[in-house]
Amino acid sequence: ERRAVAECVRAAPADRFPTMAAFLDALREGSEAGTPTRGTGGRGQGRIMLAVLPLENRSADPEQEFFTDGMTEELIGRFAQVGDLRVISRTSVMPFKSTRLPLQEVAKRLRVGFVVEGSVQRAGNRVRVSARLVDPPSGRAVWADTYDRNVTDVFALQRDVVMAVVEKVDARLSPGERARLERTPEVSPEAHGFYLQGLASYHSLTAEGVRRAIL
Repeated sequence: ERRAVAECVRAAPADRFPTMAAFLDALREGSEAGTPTRGTGGRGQGRIMLAVLPLENRSADPEQEFFTDGMTEELIGRFAQVGDLRVISRTSVMPFKSTRLPLQEVAKRLRVGFVVEGSVQRAGNRVRVSARLVDPPSGRAVWADTYDRNVTDVFALQRDVVMAVVEKVDARLSPGERARLERTPEVSPEAHGFYLQGLASYHSLTAEGVRRAIL
C-alpha cells in the first residue's frame, strides 16, 4: 500500500497511476516492487497477474472501432471468470490504447507478469482475431495464434483464446470455471453489434452517449 500511495505523489505525471482504477488495483494487490507474475490476496493466494491490452482495429472500416473495443472488454470478462487469474480492469487498460510506451513499461505500471495483446479484423460476418501472450521482462511471445471465424461463433473464438492462455500461464481451472468457459452459444451478429455499440456509447461517459446506450 505504501508503494501505491508513493506513486500517486510522484512529481512527474507520467510516473503516476494512469487512472484511479489502476491505483485501486495496486492497493488491492498490496502492490509489490517490480513486475510480479503472481500477486497476493483473493482466492488461492498467489494469483497470476494478467492484463489484456486494447486490441488493435485492423478492419478496413474505422467505424468498427466499437467492435474491437467490445472484443477487448469481453475477453477481459472471460479471463476474469478464472479464479486463479487477477485480471486488470478495462478502465485501467484503456488509457494504454495506441500507446507508444514500451510493453515492459506498460506491464510495470499495471503491475502484471503477463500481457495479452492482438488485433481484430472484421469483414461482413467474418472476424479474424490475432492474439499473443507476452512475457514483458523478456519481450518474448509465450504463445501466439490467429482465429478466423464467423461472427456467430465469436464466443467460441473468445473461449479458445482464453483456454490457450490459461494453459500457457499454468492457471488452475475448477470444474465449474471450465464449464462456464465452455458455454459458447451462437450469437446474432446484428444483436451482438447493437450490444457492443451500446457499450461504446456508455463508456463515452457523456449524457448523449448514455442516452444512445439506453436506446
